[in-house]
Amino acid sequence: MEAGEIVLLCLAVLSTVAFPVWFFRSGRAMVQRSAVERENLLAAYRPTQTLAEASVAISAPVELRARAIRGALRVWLDCKVPRSGSSWSVSGTLSFRAVPEGAGYRADHASVDVPFSVGEDSEGTVSSVACPAGATGIRGPSGVNRMDGGSGGTLLQLVELTSSVPGSELFVRVVLDKLSGAEGATFRVFLGVSAV
Repeated sequence: MEAGEIVLLCLAVLSTVAFPVWFFRSGRAMVQRSAVERENLLAAYRPTQTLAEASVAISAPVELRARAIRGALRVWLDCKVPRSGSSWSVSGTLSFRAVPEGAGYRADHASVDVPFSVGEDSEGTVSSVACPAGATGIRGPSGVNRMDGGSGGTLLQLVELTSSVPGSELFVRVVLDKLSGAEGATFRVFLGVSAV
């Protein structure tokens, strides 16, 4: 064999060994990078402060009342559903109004009613939130809409409160009116603040 052929043979052997090693290392690095980015995204949307919370049962309305502060204000439903392998859903209505600082509680301030339905089917989480067209101060879920609640439950974002001036009073009323496929489930609704 000539020297040139030996060099080519060595390069062929090295590339045959090196390429799979490089391929799997870069693939693993990409997966790790993706996991870190996902955790950073969840951390940004995870509520850092709870302004108000309450347990909510079917057909038993609850009202959350809190003063707005700086940050992204979102209403979450914490769902603890026994795992039975079947799909489940819960529907209801969320009503929201904001009262500027110094105004009376009973003053005439517009209330926005938002029907919603959340749950899980065979393909994962399903969510439907119907903010009325032209509604001000509120919109459907944005960013991360579902995350682990940390205590065995799942946090599902219902709405984002978009234009609440710090100091104004927020009133959020939630009524769960229909539950299917989730006997023994418990629900908590809360108004939380996140970084974004």
